[in-house]
Amino acid sequence: ISYGNDRSPSITHPLGTDHNGVGIIFKLSRAMNFNIKLGLTALTSFLAIGVLLGIIMGYVKEAICIMDNGKIYLSLRLKTILGSILKALASVINQIFQVIPTVLVMIAAVIIIQRYVSVAASRIYVDMIIIGVFLSPKLASMIQSKFIHLKRTEYIIAAKVTGINSLSLILKHILWRQCKGILIM
Repeated sequence: ISYGNDRSPSITHPLGTDHNGVGIIFKLSRAMNFNIKLGLTALTSFLAIGVLLGIIMGYVKEAICIMDNGKIYLSLRLKTILGSILKALASVINQIFQVIPTVLVMIAAVIIIQRYVSVAASRIYVDMIIIGVFLSPKLASMIQSKFIHLKRTEYIIAAKVTGINSLSLILKHILWRQCKGILIM
C-alpha cells in the first residue's frame, strides 16, 4: 500500500518513513519515551506510597499499656500517642486499598478523569498514579513484615545503642541494606 510520499528503508531512514516523511525510528523513540515516563510515574507512586505505609506500619512506636498489680498504665507521651494514631491510620488505608478491587477503581477513575481532565496525556498520567497507589499495599505489607522481623534483631539493637538516628536507621540500614531486594523486585 502506498500513501504517495512513503519511502522504503534507506541508510538515512532504516525503517522508512510515513506518508508525511517522518522517520519511523523517530516515531518509535517518541512513543518509547512517553511509555517509559508513564511507567516511571506508576512506579514512583507505587514505591512512595508502599514504602511510606510499610515504614509507618512496621516502625512507628505505639502507645504501650502496662499492667502492674491490677493497675493499668498507659504511655501518655504525645509521640507515642501520635505514633499509635498514625499507625492505625496507615493500617486502615492499607486495608482499604487491599479490599477495593483495582479494576473497579480504574473503571471509576477513567470515567471521572474523562469528565474533568481535558488533556489526554494528563489523563493517562493520573491513571498511572492511581494504579501505583492501589497496588502499593502489597509492597507495604512486605516492608512492614521486614521491619517487624528486624526490630528485635541484634543488628538493629546494636545500631540503636550506638546512637544512630531513626532516619538513618530506617533509610540506610533497613530500607537499603535489608529491603533493597524487595524494592528492586
